[in-house]
Formats: sequence, C-alpha cells, structure tokens
Amino acid sequence: MLSEPLKKILIFLMLGLLTASAFFIRLENFNNSTKRSIDEIVYYRMAKQILEEGPSGYNTIPYGREMAASDRPLPDYFFQPLFKHPPLFTLLISFSMKIFGVKLVSAEYIPLLLGVLFIPATYLLGRLLFDFKIAICSALFMWIDPVSIMTSQKVWMDTTLSFLMLMGVLFFVIGLKFDKSSFFIWSGLACGLATLTKYTGIFATVNIGLFAFAYRRELFRNRSFIIGLILPFALLLPWFYANYLVYGGGFLFKQKSLHLNEHLYLVFFILFLSLGILKGLSIYLRRFFVMEDDQQKLEKGVLTRKRIDMVLGITLAIVVFKHIILSLNFNHLPRTSWAGAVLRDSLFTFYVTQLLEYSFVYFFAFASFFIERKERLVEISLLRYGALIVLIFFSIWKYFQCRYILFAIPLLVILAFELIFMIYEKIEKIDGFLPRLFLKSALLFPIIYGLGRTVMIDLLLSFPNDMCYF
Repeated sequence: MLSEPLKKILIFLMLGLLTASAFFIRLENFNNSTKRSIDEIVYYRMAKQILEEGPSGYNTIPYGREMAASDRPLPDYFFQPLFKHPPLFTLLISFSMKIFGVKLVSAEYIPLLLGVLFIPATYLLGRLLFDFKIAICSALFMWIDPVSIMTSQKVWMDTTLSFLMLMGVLFFVIGLKFDKSSFFIWSGLACGLATLTKYTGIFATVNIGLFAFAYRRELFRNRSFIIGLILPFALLLPWFYANYLVYGGGFLFKQKSLHLNEHLYLVFFILFLSLGILKGLSIYLRRFFVMEDDQQKLEKGVLTRKRIDMVLGITLAIVVFKHIILSLNFNHLPRTSWAGAVLRDSLFTFYVTQLLEYSFVYFFAFASFFIERKERLVEISLLRYGALIVLIFFSIWKYFQCRYILFAIPLLVILAFELIFMIYEKIEKIDGFLPRLFLKSALLFPIIYGLGRTVMIDLLLSFPNDMCYF
C-alpha cells in the first residue's frame, strides 16, 4: 500500500507528464499546420501593433483595409478605432511576443499553455468535489478530448477565457470546502479576468451566483463572497471608460452593435427562463408532494421527480439516438470545415450531437442530468449549472462552434465519470459473479471502444489542425 506522501508525488508526476506531453504534442501540431483562421491573424496583428504603438494599436483597421482591398466582405468591427472584445487576451499575447519574439508561434504559447492547464485544473476540481478515481479519469480524458486539443492549437481567446472561468469555479469550491472566505475573492478575480477576455466570462459568476442562491444562501451574508460577485463588473470599468473616451456617451449601444445580433435580449430571456423553469419545477414538485411528517408523500414526490427525469432523458436519447450510435462508429468523423456555413444552420441540439460524435463519454455526461443522486446533489448541481448556462445560451443564440462551449467541457467530463463510477459501484453490489461480470462488460466495453474512437479522431482531425469550424 502506497503511503500518502508517495501517492501525492506520483499524482503530481503523472499530471506533470500529461500536461507537458500535451503541450509539446499540440505545439508540434500547430507548427506542422499551415492554414490560419482570420481570428488568429487578427490577434497576432493587434498584439504586434500594441508592441509598436501602445494601446492605440488595439484595433483591426490596417488588417481590415488589406482584406477589403481584395473585395472580402467584413463585419463592421474591423474598421472601428477600438476592437470589440476586452483586451486581456491580446495583452497576454503581446507580452509573450515581447519575450519570445514577434512571430505567430509566440502568440500561440498563451492559448496553448492555458489549454493544457485544463488537465491539472480538471483533476483538482474533480478531486475536491468527488474522489481520486473520478478526478484522475477526468484529467486523462482531458488529455485526449478533441475540443480541448483543437481549440488550444489556435491563436484564439477561448482557452484563456475558459481556463479563467474554470479557475473561478475552482477557487470558489476551495473556499467552500475549506471554509476559506479569501478564496471567494480569488474566485471573483479569476472570473473578472475571464470577463476582461470576453464578456461571456461573466457566465462563471452567474454559475456561482445561481448555485449559491439554490443551495448556500447564507453565502450572501459573507462579505468576501459578495466582493467576489462584484469584482468581475468592477474590473470591466477601465475598459468601459476607454470605450467612453473613444465613442462618447453612447459607448454601451456601440458595444451592443459590435457584438450582438437583434435577438440578444430574447436569448438571455430564454436562457434564464429555461433555468428558472428547471428550478421552479423542482421546487413545485418538492412542495406539492413533500410534507415534513408525511413519508408516503415524500416517497411519492421522489418517485415523481425520477419519472419526469426518466421521461426527459429517454426523449433526449431518442432525439439524438443516431449520434449515440455514431459515437461508436469508427467509419464516421464529425463535421469540421473552414467554411462556417457548414454548421451555421445546425439544429438546437448541435452541441449535444457534436460532442457525442467526438466521444461516447459524453453520453454519460448528458445522461447524468437525468439521474438524481441525493448524496452528491450539491456538488453535481454546481457542475450542471455551469454546463447548462453555456450550452443553452449558445444553442439559443445559434452560434454553433464548439470552442464557445469550452468552459462546459471539463464540467461535463467530471459529470460523466461520476456517473460511470456510480453505475460501476452499484454493479459491484450485485450478488453473483456472472451477473457482475456481464454488467461490468456491458458498461466498460463501449466506454473503452469509444475512447479508442476518440483517439482515432485526434489522429485524423485534431492533430492535423486543419479546420476552423468544428
């Protein structure tokens, strides 16, 4: 039996090896690919301009003029004096270029480094919420997850954004688990830096706020927690002031016109209405069926909720059944393209079906939303809220690119392995060697087979790094 210190050393070495190998493999993939997306050139050019001109170089006007000269249609933000996103990602790239030289690979170091740090961060979150088995399997899967690999091999802000959001949740969990209020402030700082990368970074704060409202309302009397919730908005003030200096009093309307389509308010309305309905349904069922001294109604209420979950889960499984089968089909590859039109007209279920086609593991991630486990409800709900907010928002907004939901990936992966081990432990309790052997085989064989297919997708799609939309 390994001693606890030796076990910690071995875990540290394993995570270090996974992270370092992921870094160098993905760096090699980046260097071997020749095609670059427009966004990659945009961030590289702006970081170079900032080094040469200072803050005034944070715009895409020179690059926009070059592309417009070739009659390429461009969105309005290409010709504005200030780029549409907050500047943190571009500032980090310019810092990297100052150290390693003004070249594209220097710009890649930032998303690449933060992308591979998902591996130890996912382990830590899984370990804090659940146990070692779930944590280490989640970290191992993040090493081969196609979405994480493809996104970190691009000079895109999504890995920086999602890593900072994940750190915000991780710091919050540390503060909660060890009763250290100072970590709520660190959480707010990480969420604030995420928001300074892209406005959707605020979803990490929404995740934490909704979770606290549902399960830990006493946190709203904690000064550090409140500071943590306010920090992301406070950190945006200098950026808003810069916009005010450039665009004047109408800068907020200018930001809206640069970022958002006309359906934005409807998107937010439907997002929070959906979350409200889910929570309201749960409260209604609990109050309608459950009374303190009435065990019969308690059991009836639990049974009713389980039935509703079962009906919803079976309905979703029927809708995406073809993609569940495809998740085990070695002859099928998910759609990827350099042309956004390929994915633009996808159905509302795009993110569910696309992730299923990347790995069978995501079948358990989505199934976990419909299986209640009272003993782990609080921990599971934190992950569910975070994943649902991102998935529902971008599904309603119809922005179908898997890089947008990168923050949800480690949350879904941890949920998947939590459910897998829960099923495995229930099988272990069954009497009879042969029934246990049969059920274990029925559980593990498709998982192992599906993981093999995920590795194949990495070899054929992720590592060549020859796509923009996926």
